[in-house]
Amino acid sequence: MSQLKDFIFRNEHSLSGVALFAGFIIDSLTLRRVDLLPETILLYSYLGIAALSIFLIHLMEESAARGGIGSRFVPWLTFLLQFTFGGLFSAFLIFYSRSASLAASWPFLILLLFVFLGTEFFRKFHARLIFQLSVFFFAIFSFCVFSVPIAVGTIGPWVFVLSGVMSVLTFSIFIFLLRFTGRARMRARMGGIIFSTALIFFLINALYFLNILPPIPLALKEIGIYHSVVRTDAAYVLRGEERAWYKALWRPTFHITEGTPLYVFAAVFAPVSLKTDVVHRWQYYDQATATWNDSTIVRFPMIGGRDEGFRGFSLKYGATPGLWRVSVETPSGQLIGRTTFVVEIVSMPPLREEVLR
Repeated sequence: MSQLKDFIFRNEHSLSGVALFAGFIIDSLTLRRVDLLPETILLYSYLGIAALSIFLIHLMEESAARGGIGSRFVPWLTFLLQFTFGGLFSAFLIFYSRSASLAASWPFLILLLFVFLGTEFFRKFHARLIFQLSVFFFAIFSFCVFSVPIAVGTIGPWVFVLSGVMSVLTFSIFIFLLRFTGRARMRARMGGIIFSTALIFFLINALYFLNILPPIPLALKEIGIYHSVVRTDAAYVLRGEERAWYKALWRPTFHITEGTPLYVFAAVFAPVSLKTDVVHRWQYYDQATATWNDSTIVRFPMIGGRDEGFRGFSLKYGATPGLWRVSVETPSGQLIGRTTFVVEIVSMPPLREEVLR
């Protein structure tokens, strides 16, 4: 046992990196939907283990400072904390990236990646306490952002504010309990803890109200432009243009005749029982001003629970030739997903293919 402990102590830096990577691999292979019970239990377990690890680490270090034997357990607890942080933030990366549109949410995804990798740094104790608590608060807030909407069954600014309140209350209770590991040590670092957590709180709020935060727990499953969309009892019948497989990554060009409409079909995943509205924002690009201008805005209700996403469509008459895009948004303006395409007016209708959704 002592040889194993010495090995862990000598290789703590490398092993903590392995723990982070292992947590990411496990979550990548096991996580499915943000609202499923196993995923919820896993995330609660990670948060609970992280809280207990932080508490015990600083309890043991306080014991060691007084001549106790607590220091022998610190490498094990640190390794466990690194593993849980790796699991937490790999799960957040997976879930948030599924809900994110890179066009709008890339700053937050980079922030998540930075925090995920940053748990490998700040090794000295004086920085570690503040850093660990900052990361833990970020994890609590990131979890509440999507768990509270699932619990209340809707999304919106007031739900996000409630998520923030729940995060602060939970973290404050933990800080109160952590004071019992060493009042003098906590008192000396309380200013740094308050500053770092307040900075994280205001940063996440700014990202939300600037519509940069991904609209989790919503996620775009599919979006496309079609010549017609017909709803039947069994499915949606979509008629679009035939495209060669090698053009799938190119911006599509859509051909219409005068007076015919364009349809956008989109499927948006939402957890079971969550009810909200979805917005389809049609915009055209004005080359003279180099800006995107609203043309048509369609809003309709949706209900979650379908694995393939809630299906809906909107249409646009009188589309002019040029560059267009349709954004799928929340009522508050968060971008769920987007498709961009070029419209060309032709004299003969193009060949069409039919698909079912």
